[in-house]
Amino acid sequence: MVTVALMVFTVAAVGSFRWFEIDPDVSSLLPDDNELIELMRASTLGEEASRNLYLIIEGEGLEARMAGFIESLESSEFLTRIDGRRADFGGAVAQRAARAPIWFLPEESLQALEERLAGKGRAKAIQESKELLEADPLAGRDIVLRDPLGLRWLLGKPPGEAFADAFEAGSPYLMLGTGQTAVIRVQGKEDPLDVDFSLALLQDIEERLAETSVRPVGGYAIAREDSDRIKSDLRSSLLWSIPTIFLFLTLSTRSLLQPYLYVIPVGLAILWTLGFGGLLLGPMTPLGVGSAAILTGLGVDTTIHYLGRYREERPEASVAQSLECAHALTAPVLLGSVMTSVGAFLSVSLGSFPGLRTLGLLLALGLTLALISTWTVLPLLLRLFPDSRSDDSPGPVMVGIARLSRSPSGRPAALVLAGLALLSWIVVVRGDLTFDANPERLRPEDSAFSLAKMDLETQLGFDPLGVEVLVSDDYPVDALSKAAEELTRSGVVSTTTGAHRLWPSDARRERVAELMSRSRGWIDATLKELREAGFRPAPFRAGLEKFDGLLCAEPLLPEPTEGKFEWRGENYWKSTFHPPHSLKTPAEREEFKSALRAALGVPAKMLGPGALADELGPLMAKELRNTILVLALVIVVLVVLSVGSLGHGVVALLPVVSGLGISLGFLTISGWSLHPGNFLALPLILGLGVDDGLHMVHRAREAKADPIRTTGIQVWRTTGTTALGFGSLVTASSPVIASMGSIVLVGTLVCFLTSVIFVPQLMRKFSRE
Repeated sequence: MVTVALMVFTVAAVGSFRWFEIDPDVSSLLPDDNELIELMRASTLGEEASRNLYLIIEGEGLEARMAGFIESLESSEFLTRIDGRRADFGGAVAQRAARAPIWFLPEESLQALEERLAGKGRAKAIQESKELLEADPLAGRDIVLRDPLGLRWLLGKPPGEAFADAFEAGSPYLMLGTGQTAVIRVQGKEDPLDVDFSLALLQDIEERLAETSVRPVGGYAIAREDSDRIKSDLRSSLLWSIPTIFLFLTLSTRSLLQPYLYVIPVGLAILWTLGFGGLLLGPMTPLGVGSAAILTGLGVDTTIHYLGRYREERPEASVAQSLECAHALTAPVLLGSVMTSVGAFLSVSLGSFPGLRTLGLLLALGLTLALISTWTVLPLLLRLFPDSRSDDSPGPVMVGIARLSRSPSGRPAALVLAGLALLSWIVVVRGDLTFDANPERLRPEDSAFSLAKMDLETQLGFDPLGVEVLVSDDYPVDALSKAAEELTRSGVVSTTTGAHRLWPSDARRERVAELMSRSRGWIDATLKELREAGFRPAPFRAGLEKFDGLLCAEPLLPEPTEGKFEWRGENYWKSTFHPPHSLKTPAEREEFKSALRAALGVPAKMLGPGALADELGPLMAKELRNTILVLALVIVVLVVLSVGSLGHGVVALLPVVSGLGISLGFLTISGWSLHPGNFLALPLILGLGVDDGLHMVHRAREAKADPIRTTGIQVWRTTGTTALGFGSLVTASSPVIASMGSIVLVGTLVCFLTSVIFVPQLMRKFSRE
């Protein structure tokens, strides 16, 4: 009957996989009602900006081939927009500057123009025109007639988008001075979080530009590189961790079969969890999918302890009697440890992060199913293989620990562990444990994307993304212009774009009026000086009057809504401030924002790379503190109920308290941040620590055998499997994933040592009393 029920249950779980989906959208991990997240989704730093991809193209003779590259990219089914020519980057500022350039020139250009229109400047320019005629009479004649003062050099390059202005002005494309590097900006049809689309888009681009070297910078490049790197990390981890775990269990049990008896029930539990979890909870977030790894580490604990107790009873009892004894003797502790972990994970699901909610619910469901699988699937397997060869005698590790525990050195060793745990918690409370949700932590500093982005930034001389600033439209745009000029002069900002460049400021109006007043009559003065230099002045008048029309042109004022951003019924001026380099740390970003606030003098909303991480870091810290308080209460109550004694409950909690304390202390001292990528280590250590403490306390209370030489062996095996499985991640190329491996390695080792050294010491003290 049980077998039939398990088969039906498994078939139903497999059938549920038709509704199993993975949601790769990182935003699915973010809080539901966070103002900054809503604002970023609505602004240009949201979906549209994430679809921008910069292509750094390198090769010989690029300028002659750029037109063909652009035409080929325009026929791509994956792209909606291709900006390959300088004119594509001009924008509204360039259009207005072409009509009335004097209103948009930088101050140094205005000064040069004023000097050129003055007496000495005119005389020098006319002399240069005479020299040009002497050097090239045919071509020079037309140039001099149209522009005898060389004003084209001052007015002929209207400012456009800062990105385009950073490249060579003489080319219609974005070319660097060597002529061997160019940049094209494209925009994809779909979001880069769709990894399959990102891979197809990049492959299509690389095939179209196959004769060159292409380095992409943007969301699609991040998606491909992160996907490839994480897959490589997991692949390499699995390639040696799984064989190593099986080798460890084989050597520990002296059995080829017993490792499979441990793993099969857990594998079925994970199958059930993902199948029914996907059906009940909807698309799985990346953290939700990661629950399978945690369930493997925690779920195998129940099978190891159950099977270990069965092996102890089997020499003197039948299979049925051994199973009955194993079930009766392990049920209280297995139920207590699983329910404690389930309660802890359910408390995690109460937070505002959807990803953590899904993770908590899945872990709670998975551990419950792992216990059910242990109580149902494992007995069926043991009936099929009742007497498989196994050696459950304590190995050299446990023999050595047992001797240490009962020797005079046992108590000092326990006190050292206690002191180290206490010191670690002091470091955590008084230290600087940081919380960072920045996705850049997932990739190494020397990744291909990071190097390409750094190269592009170096070529431009500023961060191409910048920080988008929104201030109320009640704020005078003239004040916004002054703030931009102040920040640029001080070097805090390299360049700016946005509303303040569309609307002439009062200061610019005064400056233009001053220049025109000082230059009044410059055409007649120039014609007179041309006559004195030996020229007939009449042919020059048309060219001079054309430039005078540009100098006197009134600026084209923007539409009332141009340069503005509407959000939640309020209107804001929208400008972007580009720092000299990307702001990599929270401290750098806060310093930059403080400078912006001081220059503006009014409250402003600031969005930029890292802004979301800066917002979510404190929120993660706050929720973690609240969760720890709830966890502490839930775990204490459940553990005390499980062991039936407050004193024994405190002893059972020592491994988890020590493991988490020393792990977090290690995290603080190492300078690593707590990140969504390594957060998974904490529930794993929590579950393992609770299990270890409860099993050792329950066994010690039986007073029938040395808990170190019996249950301690199973604790050693659960520690070994978890440490080998997750510890293998320390070699990962992703820094955050590598840190998760280190945290798990430290935490599981501390939980093990505390449970087999400190717990027995205290339990013997309790028994003597």
